[in-house]
Amino acid sequence: MNFSDLLKLKKIDPTSIKIHLAKTRPNKFEPWNELTEGRFEDWQRRQNSHNFSRPLILSFVFIREKEWLFAGIHTVNGYEKRDGRYHYSTTQATDYEEYIGRMVIRFDEKNFRASYVKAEKYIDKLEIVQIFQEKYVCDPFPGYSKVCISHDTLKRIFETEESSWKTALSAVFGIYLITDTRNGRHYVGKADGIEGIWQRWGTYSENGHGGNHELNKILQEKGLSYAENFQYSILEVIINDNQSVVDAREQHWKKVLCSQNFGYNRN
Repeated sequence: MNFSDLLKLKKIDPTSIKIHLAKTRPNKFEPWNELTEGRFEDWQRRQNSHNFSRPLILSFVFIREKEWLFAGIHTVNGYEKRDGRYHYSTTQATDYEEYIGRMVIRFDEKNFRASYVKAEKYIDKLEIVQIFQEKYVCDPFPGYSKVCISHDTLKRIFETEESSWKTALSAVFGIYLITDTRNGRHYVGKADGIEGIWQRWGTYSENGHGGNHELNKILQEKGLSYAENFQYSILEVIINDNQSVVDAREQHWKKVLCSQNFGYNRN
């Protein structure tokens, strides 16, 4: 089933719609997080260009490769231009509002950069592939070797205590990597507490630095919002609780990634 079928049920003309495909900006917030926090429509109203020149906006936010989460249909009431930006007045339509944050569409032909497209050109390409029972929070835990998440996603996981992530990260010790996506610098850390990686990463979700001197220093200089540039991944899972083993593997990865000479590790 395609999204075009839903429009036909409501007799909505695609030529009256501009599709908005909201995707993560480099070193910026996750649009799906704005949606789950109830801030998406307010953010969408502020545009750098005259992007919404039609009566309706059909909004989706990116969640994974080729897949987008339904963010609602919005009526454009008008706009004003100030400070070089377009400020729109919009109203969320009731059509299919029960699927906001729950319906996932697949858009295989999204191989272009444009985020605002005419609906009649692509509406038949938006395949409905999944409807969650509850509103989307984040993807389930993907496996240790596939973890690569933003700070926004990390905070969301801990705010909701997403069960698949908590179960997996609490079960193991490990060596993890924090990458500053603004400058490419690395921080290699170890998780060897009672609740493993879950416990250690919880401190980053709270304050952004986890007690690390260099990360704390850059956040003090640039503000706490700079933590939005941090990306988290797992280098190695360690089942053995021998402290010397954990310490040795941490030092190994610091050497491999040169994080003491060029990153945020001081020792």
